[in-house]
Amino acid sequence: MIPMRHAARVFVDCVLGPKPTSFSNGTSQSSLSLLPGGESSDSPSRMDRIVFGAVHKLRALAIAGLAAGLLEIGAAAQVQSVPGLVPVPTFSAFATYTSSQPNSGSGTNAQLYGPSVGAFYQTSHVIGFEVRATATRYGGFNHQDLALGGARIVLHHRRFAPYGAFLFGAAHARYPEPPLPSGKIPQFVGIGPAWQMVGGADYNLQHHFRIRVGEFSYSNIYLSTRTLSPWSFGTGLVFRIH
Repeated sequence: MIPMRHAARVFVDCVLGPKPTSFSNGTSQSSLSLLPGGESSDSPSRMDRIVFGAVHKLRALAIAGLAAGLLEIGAAAQVQSVPGLVPVPTFSAFATYTSSQPNSGSGTNAQLYGPSVGAFYQTSHVIGFEVRATATRYGGFNHQDLALGGARIVLHHRRFAPYGAFLFGAAHARYPEPPLPSGKIPQFVGIGPAWQMVGGADYNLQHHFRIRVGEFSYSNIYLSTRTLSPWSFGTGLVFRIH
């Protein structure tokens, strides 16, 4: 790359014409003061002095203008490149329809259904933060409700945004215990700590709306009588608030 000062000198020489090479002690040697025979004059004329001063000033102005133009172009290019290189942090909410296999180890163990709602904050990097609540208590005797939060990561490929999350929190569960000798079937209802791994992908429809194409999760719920390990699948919508 040509240094800026060399580019400025070439610009001035080409646009403003030949410049004086020396001017001191009343003597001038310049292509502007050459006589018709190719011989230089012994002393500068008044016109030579005027031309020399004008060229000197124009040269300084041209260099300053060229430098300012290059700085302005560089600043504009930098501003235009930032939005594409550094994604803007976003805040979004989502709602999904979730189908869960309770894996309680007792009862009918039928599929459960219910909503999952939540929100996430995505930073300008791949990492973000998410909170969600799930209530799968329809379709069978078992109930499993979770309230979780944690870290998430996301990647972007055209309109698709695959993501993953690792969440911690608490869960409420209900399931039947083995029958007693009397034939009565007791039920257990309790609250315990829980964690969940989530993976899925969103499809960007427009600036504010995405379709949650699919989401799979695996959880562990720690209760006093047993540990549950439900898994679930869901699909839904994502709305970008900011």
